[in-house]
Formats: sequence, structure tokens, C-alpha cells
Amino acid sequence: MFAVNAVGGIAAMKSSLVASGRGEALNLVPDLHSAWMPMITFLVYISLNWWRPGIPAPSRAGRYVAQRMFSAKDERHSLLATLWFNIAHYAIRPWP
Repeated sequence: MFAVNAVGGIAAMKSSLVASGRGEALNLVPDLHSAWMPMITFLVYISLNWWRPGIPAPSRAGRYVAQRMFSAKDERHSLLATLWFNIAHYAIRPWP
């Protein structure tokens, strides 16, 4: 919001991008005949497959967390391990 206001609003940003020859940056659907399309498709495919194995199926997600909790040394370790798993899995891992 602050960045858009700093350039003078959406209309000013659009006209500035079009004038500088970067108007395609606003397209929701990329140009399918672009020279970069095969590389972008490959990188999306590889990145999704890289993140996918650590994400359990929704029906099994509770089992993994419960197994970690039951195998902990005591209740405090169970709580800390579950807290760390949730922070690492949902906050740190998707960040990059």
C-alpha cells in the first residue's frame, strides 16, 4: 500500500510500467510463447516436487504429530517438540 501510494497510485504505476516497456509485468497469465516459459515451467515443477515430500496428506497429518508427541521424553518435551514442528513447518519452511 505504501509503495503504490509512493509512486502516485495504481494508474501512475501502470502508465510508468507501460512507458518503460515493462507493461507485461502486470499480466496475470504469462506469455506462452516467451523464451523463458520452458525454464519457468521446469523451475515450478522442480520446486513443487522439492517441497511436496515433507507435506503429509491431510488424513495422515495428525498421526505424524501424535507419534512425535507420544515418543517424547515427557509432557514438556512433547509440547516443545510440537511447538517447534509447527513453527518450522508452517513459518520457517515456506519462507524461502
